[in-house]
Amino acid sequence: MSQGNDQGFTLIELMIVLLIFGMLASAGVTLLSYATRAQQIAGGKDKETAQLRNLSVVLTQDLAQALPRQTRANTVDGGRAFEGARADSLFSYIRGGGRVSVEKGQGPLNRVTWAVADGVLVRRIHAGTEAGGEFIAVPMIRDVEKVEVRFRSKGAWRSDWVEPEPAALPSAVELVVDTKTSPPITITAMAGPAL
Repeated sequence: MSQGNDQGFTLIELMIVLLIFGMLASAGVTLLSYATRAQQIAGGKDKETAQLRNLSVVLTQDLAQALPRQTRANTVDGGRAFEGARADSLFSYIRGGGRVSVEKGQGPLNRVTWAVADGVLVRRIHAGTEAGGEFIAVPMIRDVEKVEVRFRSKGAWRSDWVEPEPAALPSAVELVVDTKTSPPITITAMAGPAL
């Protein structure tokens, strides 16, 4: 038997190399799909977190501008400065700092109403101090399953707001928002101008 120069790979060596290459390629594709999925989930959570942060900021700023100012008593809201839950809203209040629009007959005071409509938490900014007529609806959070509201007054929390004084404001409002995609989040904001 004479031995010659072997110039190449045997079939078994090629098959082993192809097997190793296939395993590495499969692991790479799996890792890439996990990374892509994680990025999609993180992107969705970032959007949710931004919406919740925006809700917290807007609610806090709005309630800080709530004014103990009643309106005409023959209006939809009964002339109250702050109105608790009704059939069409979670709560509403009069706030200062609104835009003045001479064309629309709009002054610096607006009624703001918070409501849930078709699974969306909505902030409605009315053209004046009454809860009827024109308003701008701003969607705050989508996929809302449930919202609970509590009001703080005289050192205690309560789920309803019925005050005999039409100009009365709660000292704080607590909103618990439960969505389809995240656990319930609680937002508490002081109401009325800081004294």
